Amino acid sequence: MRGGGGSGRAQENKRTSDLLTVRLHEKFIEEFGSVTCREIHDGVFGRRFDLWSDADKESFEQAGAHRDKRTRVVASWTAELILGELEWRGEGAEGAESPLPPAAVVSARSTTS
Repeated sequence: MRGGGGSGRAQENKRTSDLLTVRLHEKFIEEFGSVTCREIHDGVFGRRFDLWSDADKESFEQAGAHRDKRTRVVASWTAELILGELEWRGEGAEGAESPLPPAAVVSARSTTS
């Protein structure tokens, strides 16, 4: 259906995606106190990096930004959210656990609050 309607399943998937995004945003705030790179850099590295500058970009990489710092943590959070949602739906790997509630649970809570 055109014009923003869509199937029930497509609308459910969109809602789930939106809710998972909110959960990831909340996790960033909980862990880093922000979702902006410059503030996260301050907290994690003790300084801000100008990633338009080749010198700062190199310093950023040497500090382990994409090797052993937060990139892996955030990728792990994202995977846990997705696996947790799939497990909740009965579509994921058995034993997948997420530290965050599945989006459908969040959705159910928000409609009863």
